[in-house]
Amino acid sequence: MKKEIEAFVNAANEQELEAAWNNLSAEEQRVFEQLMEEDSPEDALAFFAQLYDDAPKEQASETVSISENEIYFKRKPLTEEQKKHGSYVDENGNL
Repeated sequence: MKKEIEAFVNAANEQELEAAWNNLSAEEQRVFEQLMEEDSPEDALAFFAQLYDDAPKEQASETVSISENEIYFKRKPLTEEQKKHGSYVDENGNL
C-alpha cells in the first residue's frame, strides 16, 4: 500500500488525518469522498484500504470434478401422458 494511503488509513488523531488527507492525490480524495457517501466512515475506510492494497491476494480456487457420464444429458423415460398420445423422441431429439 502506498505510504500516503497507509498514513491516512492509520491516522490516530485529527491532525494526522488532516495531514495525511492533504498528501493524498485528488483522485484518491475523490474516491474516498464517494465511498463516504455510500458507507459509514469505518466501512469506507476499510474498503479504501483494500482498494489501494497492493499485497497479493490469496485466490481460492475451487476444483469441480465431473465424470464423463455427467457431461451428457440423461434421457428421461416417457411419461404415461406421452405414451398415451403416441409421441416419442428419436435419437436426434426429434418428435
